[in-house]
Amino acid sequence: MIVRADELVKYAPNRDAADAYAQARAVLADAESAAESLADQHVAENFRIQIRTRLDDIAGRERGGLL
Repeated sequence: MIVRADELVKYAPNRDAADAYAQARAVLADAESAAESLADQHVAENFRIQIRTRLDDIAGRERGGLL
């Protein structure tokens, strides 16, 4: 799921960037839900860190006018 979100962000400039970022956020929300169900909380936390990093990246792109 995280890889899919990365792909959506990567190709955002080639399409409607705002839509691509919204789709990436939705995929990352699903990934966060999946991480919550992991038995190994250390692994889950690593996924949550990756998810937060990508959400921060999307927010930065939006603030920077990379829509």
